[in-house]
Amino acid sequence: ESADLILRTELTEFRKDALRYNNDNDEVDEYRVNVVMRVTLTDASTNNELWKSDSFTGDTTYFPTTSSLRNVTKKSEEQAIADAIDDIARRIVERTVEDW
Repeated sequence: ESADLILRTELTEFRKDALRYNNDNDEVDEYRVNVVMRVTLTDASTNNELWKSDSFTGDTTYFPTTSSLRNVTKKSEEQAIADAIDDIARRIVERTVEDW
């Protein structure tokens, strides 16, 4: 009731793409996760749309197993999805405040 802005989101796409394969056994060494949303920010008092995007994207890469690459940490798909959601949340905040 007392909100100044209303943020509406709708998940429109989820992708998990292989980026790098292990040469020894053709297993995937690295994935990229993309979360794509339709996002609308509206002024609650005037109902004016402040900004909208039909394909707002957050992403991250992850290594499902310990890799032979240096400084690479194994990460679960669930953690990668959480990281992609954190990324899209950060981008939404940046997009919201960039005009101020």
